[in-house]
Amino acid sequence: MKKLLMFLCCVFAINSAWAGCNSPVTLSFQGNQDPDDNEFLYENKTMFDLAVRGHKNTRNTSGDGLGYECDSAFSGSCSTSDKVTMPAGHVFNGRIVNKRVTYECRGPNSLAGVYFDDRWVAIDEGEYCDTRGFGQIAVGSCVGGKPCRSLSKTDCSGYEVSDANGTEYQGWCRSGPKFICVATKCDHGLVADANGRCNQPVQPQKKSCNGTPHGQTKTETCPSFILNGSLCKRTCNDGKWSDWALVSCKNPYLPKNGICVKPLIVGDSNGGGNGNNNGDSGNVNIGGDNAVQLPPVVEQPFSCPELTPSDWRTAYASCADVIAAYEALEEYCANEPSENEFRSRRNALASLRNACSDKQRRITESTAKISGLGDKLKDIMSAKLSVWKTAEGNFNGARLASDSIAGVVLGTAGGLITSTVVKKNQVKTGFEDVNCAVGGQNVAGWGDEFTVGIR
Repeated sequence: MKKLLMFLCCVFAINSAWAGCNSPVTLSFQGNQDPDDNEFLYENKTMFDLAVRGHKNTRNTSGDGLGYECDSAFSGSCSTSDKVTMPAGHVFNGRIVNKRVTYECRGPNSLAGVYFDDRWVAIDEGEYCDTRGFGQIAVGSCVGGKPCRSLSKTDCSGYEVSDANGTEYQGWCRSGPKFICVATKCDHGLVADANGRCNQPVQPQKKSCNGTPHGQTKTETCPSFILNGSLCKRTCNDGKWSDWALVSCKNPYLPKNGICVKPLIVGDSNGGGNGNNNGDSGNVNIGGDNAVQLPPVVEQPFSCPELTPSDWRTAYASCADVIAAYEALEEYCANEPSENEFRSRRNALASLRNACSDKQRRITESTAKISGLGDKLKDIMSAKLSVWKTAEGNFNGARLASDSIAGVVLGTAGGLITSTVVKKNQVKTGFEDVNCAVGGQNVAGWGDEFTVGIR
């Protein structure tokens, strides 16, 4: 709103170079104007917030945000007939308007007794698509909000479609206004792009073989298993090489059925051939004109025999190094192994396997020994041993000494327990004359507490 005083003070300062009402400018807040007056339009909330901040920081004289100012007094060439169309999300009267609206700059309403009251007035509240089945949709919007609802071909019947090959669509309201169905899924193996067009899918690129492109053939010296070959070729097929194919043979060999054989040697016409086996690729001269060519000897690719034992994962489960060696040998055998390398790896595996077996044997023996000593201690403590007496019923002194020593040799509490049990068994069986002597001299008798150990 403009005050008459401000108009009189400023009307002569109009700069004719200023832009019209329909161009964004840095707003000038004169008199009692505020950023949320109906004289200002903003394309988005960010510009409105900047204007509010500038209005506050400059003490009501200017703003940081650009806007559209309907003010014939302070906007220079601004005309009260200027029009501007604002997008959805613009700000008018300090509020966000979520639709496209066209505004016109109107002058003072003299009939209402209001002067110097330039303002923006909405003359077009935006465009909408009126559809039969989906109601009213604003321009730039889609059926059902976002994400848009999928429509069938039947839903879109009678409307414009982006591609007739589509099987599912989304309904959009476009400028015009015009309702259009945009394809999201397609028939015939086609794929919908961002514009709703159905196109042939992009074929995935085939893999190369260590830098050699898919489909390219590589010629190299033949591997050893192709007998007497000179050059061989193979083709890259999506990351994997094809089998070797023979190209040429070393002189004097000739290609035959994919291998190289030596030409047939024929004897002289009078039958005076030497009758010797030449030993080359199965070609034999048997003398005279009756030369016979035996099938050539073809060196077959080496194939690893089955690893033993077949249950090696279970048999050597406690030895990680043996399992790792087996797995490495398995992997090697799956990739064109050679016999010599296989034998070398298998010998190394055998050494690891023997060490593992020896370790397992020692553990088993130690476990059995300790278990036996434990059972013997249990029998002593339960007073089940009859070996304290001889066959005649007399006291077995030799057994007493050996069992006591065995208990001590254990190096654990077993030695102490044995000594104590011996005394209890002596009491129970009546042998109270047992004592402990060192160097022939008694150091402990019946009733004395003593401990036996080894230094």
